Amino acid sequence: MEILIFKFLSMPLLICLVSWTQKRFSHHAGGMIGGLPLTVVPILVFLAIEQGADFA
Repeated sequence: MEILIFKFLSMPLLICLVSWTQKRFSHHAGGMIGGLPLTVVPILVFLAIEQGADFA
């Protein structure tokens, strides 16, 4: 159950971080943050927890 809550909260928080960075600094800085592989890392963590490290 905890992993489900973490799944629902991690991506919106990342999107809010990128949006805040764009508003606070510039579109270029927000694009750099959004372009980082930060979106892939939570997905790989979820796969590793649910399916095992060999699968991820």
